[in-house]
Amino acid sequence: MLFVTGCHRSGTSFIAHLLRSVADRIGLGNALDSESLLLPPTFDNQIGYFESRSLMAANDKILDLFCCRWDAPWLQAPDFTADPVRRFLVGLRPALSAHAAGDFWIDKDPRLCLTREAFRHILSREIPVVAILRNPLEVAGSLHCRDGFPVERGIALWALYNFELLCKDSSVPKHCFDYADFDSPDTWPLQRLCHVLQSLWGPWMDHADSLITSELLGEVVTEAFHGSLNRQRLNTMADLGAGVCPSVVIQSAETAWKRLKELMWLDQLSPLTAREALAPLLMTVLAQPQQIRGWVSPVDLARQRHVELHEMKRTLAEKSRHCDNLGHKIEELGERSASLQDRVVDLESSLLQVRDVNQRLMASLSQVKTRSENRRERIRGLQAKLSWNRAAVVSLKAMLQDSLMLLDRLRGLLGISRLR
Repeated sequence: MLFVTGCHRSGTSFIAHLLRSVADRIGLGNALDSESLLLPPTFDNQIGYFESRSLMAANDKILDLFCCRWDAPWLQAPDFTADPVRRFLVGLRPALSAHAAGDFWIDKDPRLCLTREAFRHILSREIPVVAILRNPLEVAGSLHCRDGFPVERGIALWALYNFELLCKDSSVPKHCFDYADFDSPDTWPLQRLCHVLQSLWGPWMDHADSLITSELLGEVVTEAFHGSLNRQRLNTMADLGAGVCPSVVIQSAETAWKRLKELMWLDQLSPLTAREALAPLLMTVLAQPQQIRGWVSPVDLARQRHVELHEMKRTLAEKSRHCDNLGHKIEELGERSASLQDRVVDLESSLLQVRDVNQRLMASLSQVKTRSENRRERIRGLQAKLSWNRAAVVSLKAMLQDSLMLLDRLRGLLGISRLR
């Protein structure tokens, strides 16, 4: 298990990549080596951040608990042993289950400079730390290039991060490296890095001394670090402080960095010596924090949150009133709906009555049709009888004519016989 940290834009992604590659080469692997667990690459770190989402989220929550951010850290470290804080930290443990397990892992986050002491309470164990330091002007220039921070703000962040990293008494082992040492193969700290990894990873594997060698580290560094190609964009910002940052700040930063490099070179870097090296710079940049362009203090964040909270309360009150109005309207709509439902019931009842009447009318109409058909049949029968009677009358008339003609003939015959 190993934490990698250092101020933002100090090369933490590079050193994390290097250590992960060495662990893969010697078969240790990494329990956190999954694309779903790690932050994705971006334009600023195209090879990746080698940083887990869960660790970054936990650090952001810890900072947020004290009204801080990564770019607005506390000026005085909080007490992580206070009961409310410890309960909060223990509550973060389920989200860091992969870290709390007993498997080997390497994780990195610059925020660990500020929060690493909190992880003793979260993980219930001491996690060794490998830290990387870098020239404060280069860090400030890179922060200006990436985030648009004024140079003095970047220097102030560098001072605070490294003060929290180096000047706190802790039993957690810290191994610090200078990013500039990886500029050239002539200055690569392979031997020291080899000893550090052998001591850290010896308990995790057999024959660590024979597996972790300077030759192996040289190959990994060559693959992980592309010399000027990787540093070109960042080094162009090294002189950005000239003309846009107070010279006293630049001089104090350069002096502090020079002293830290000497302490690392002489292997005399301790909380006391680091405090002596960084204290003048901190006094310079933080004597009046409000004069640092773009500086945001926890007090400013607290005020901003108070304003945001007040605005949220006002918005919630308006939404609550709006919800009350909607509630009244909903009640009115409910009443109207009930009235409409009653009307619908009445209409359904009327419709049923209309259907009954319609069925009765249809039955009556059917009966009328039947009667009409019967009457038509009777009329047709009567018409047939009438036609027959007319034919009989015509026949009788013809017979009567014949009878009258016979009668006239008989009369004629009777008249002739009388004359005789």
